[in-house]
Amino acid sequence: MRHLVNNNLKLLNCILFIPQLLLAGHVVDGTNYTVKNDTIFLKIQDINVYPCKKGNNTLKLSATNHSDEKLIFAVHIQSNIRSYSSVGRGWGTVFYDTIPSGREKRIEHSFPFYSNLNDGITLRLQFYQLRKSDEWDFQKYFYTKTYDHHEIADLFSEGKSFIQPPNVDIVDEFKRIQNLLRNEYFTNVWNCFTKSYQEAQYQGDIRGFKGKINKNQAIDYWNAEQFLNLIPQEYFKLGDGRILLNLTFDSIPWSIYFKYSDDQWKIDWVDGFTTLVLLWMTWPERLLPQMQKVSTEHFDFYYDKDSYAEKTIKDIVETREDGYEKICNYLDLETNQRISTVFFSDLTTKAFETGHRGKGAAFDTTVIEVYNEEIQAHPYHETVHILTNSIGFPPAIFIEGLAEYMEIVLSGKDSTELSETLDKKIIELKNTADWIPIKKLITFTDIPGPSQAHVSYPEAAAFVKLLIEKYGKQKFIETYKSLINSDVESIFIENINKLETIYNKSLDILIEEFHKNYLQ
Repeated sequence: MRHLVNNNLKLLNCILFIPQLLLAGHVVDGTNYTVKNDTIFLKIQDINVYPCKKGNNTLKLSATNHSDEKLIFAVHIQSNIRSYSSVGRGWGTVFYDTIPSGREKRIEHSFPFYSNLNDGITLRLQFYQLRKSDEWDFQKYFYTKTYDHHEIADLFSEGKSFIQPPNVDIVDEFKRIQNLLRNEYFTNVWNCFTKSYQEAQYQGDIRGFKGKINKNQAIDYWNAEQFLNLIPQEYFKLGDGRILLNLTFDSIPWSIYFKYSDDQWKIDWVDGFTTLVLLWMTWPERLLPQMQKVSTEHFDFYYDKDSYAEKTIKDIVETREDGYEKICNYLDLETNQRISTVFFSDLTTKAFETGHRGKGAAFDTTVIEVYNEEIQAHPYHETVHILTNSIGFPPAIFIEGLAEYMEIVLSGKDSTELSETLDKKIIELKNTADWIPIKKLITFTDIPGPSQAHVSYPEAAAFVKLLIEKYGKQKFIETYKSLINSDVESIFIENINKLETIYNKSLDILIEEFHKNYLQ
């Protein structure tokens, strides 16, 4: 593991989105370029993070408005951890600050790291210039960078030195907060948390706090029942001025960190509770040993006893193995990749156990699907995703477009009818407000992502259909290998250049052909 240092701040200078490393104190200057035809008048400097460890952290920066009107500076903060499983655990939100014309403003916003830096933590920052907060668009940032756990340490700042607080029996203080909650004095309880915890966990909204603690199964939060049943154990004073109180709930250890703020001891971090998100991270370990299993040449199928999947497992095996062979033949793939396919009996169970909503999903070499009498995912779609991982990872329009298109072409005698149905669907969508221009769809890193599934999936399939049926599979496979799925502007540009080189035509011409073929 690379040694972590706390000396320099590494940033991307995002002029025209060309990466350039800068040292601490330098500027992210957007004032001489544009984003989506909008001139940027903001300069961002002195970006750092404190304390760069598990728990609440604070992003601090300075933003200067060089325009002749007030502007809104927005920052989207996303922290992620992937040390527990491929699903990972993440937190993200956007914050807004109004900056008057010609003024500089010091900005601080809090966010959590759910683990220590060396556990696979990443931090992504995206900066936006707005005139109204409701015009925020996730894609229209003028700065973006994702820091790995090594680089996060370079954002470190010492923060303010703490004043020695008065001595206190922190157990008594905790029991006082429990009594406030027990009597439903929610405003008083809310004021027992630091502002950084309020912002990082509840976006500073007491209504969100009240809603989440009153849920029996909060997705990523503790609830009132758990808090009221905590039993205090020992506590310790920490070197940063905080007090760590250890507690138990049903023999499970918890930790609550208290910080002296606004002349009282307040809760600054709560750790140890088991949330749905943590359960989602470990669903394979929890569920698979309890499920029925059938293994074939290329698949391991998992399902519940007495489920519809168990009753039809012979048909499932035949269909999936047949699809595996057809996909490999169509794409000229030589692979013996095994696939684990896990069937859930209904949408609710699948969402609760894994966190994924929808009929099916693929990640790594695992497929999760709903399978019952009424709901069944297409038997080829997720298999296409897993088998094409060995080819490449292009923008989502090609990933989902290929999977959707192969549902059609590998469907045997029904393929012509399904292809005609897709064409009719595209013609209908063109005349709706939901239609997504191909130039925009090609920038998506995920589908549906910010779009609607009933629009983006058929659009992607239709565009892939054009590329394959007019220019052949080999050019498309070369496209799949060459293009890169990324939200970085410079890679967008590189992807378009590669696409135009492969097809020897501009993207505009390919889109014209798309409209001519599908939208008349």
